[in-house]
Amino acid sequence: MRVAICTPLYPPDVAPLAEYVRTLAERLREHHTVTVVTYGRLPVEIAGVTIVAIDKRAPLLTRLYRYLRAFMQSARDAELVLVMNGASTELPFILASYLVKTKAFFVVGDVAAHEWVQTTILRKFLESTSMLRARKVVLEVPNPRPEILPLDEYPVGALRAYEHDWETHLHTLGL
Repeated sequence: MRVAICTPLYPPDVAPLAEYVRTLAERLREHHTVTVVTYGRLPVEIAGVTIVAIDKRAPLLTRLYRYLRAFMQSARDAELVLVMNGASTELPFILASYLVKTKAFFVVGDVAAHEWVQTTILRKFLESTSMLRARKVVLEVPNPRPEILPLDEYPVGALRAYEHDWETHLHTLGL
């Protein structure tokens, strides 16, 4: 299956959403063709994954236009689009959803941003409209990978739980 992941954050960004998207892309590349559309400069490359990065330094309207074009191209080429929450991806998704009919899931990968959305009318409108335009809304993502510390016992149980969370999550996404 051809999968496009559209996200506002991707490594070298250090937010939990960036790490989630990197891990998701790495896990999907085994059996799927994966494209990540993101904002940023010098994104971390993953073998077998196409990364389309829109420079964050461009003026706002230019940046949104470039992202919208990249989003639409990736969506046309994909069988499934995973849209991560964030105003910078929600607006292009809403506009593209009227023109490109590829199946899209809205993933709330950034819980803090999701909770913050409730404070402004525009952001609340963008997120709720994105949820309505998506075929499926995914509200839970796997927890971050447990740390392996040199002087602590190896976290076998925590790593098993982490892998189980990912298997469940990929099943929820239909992948």
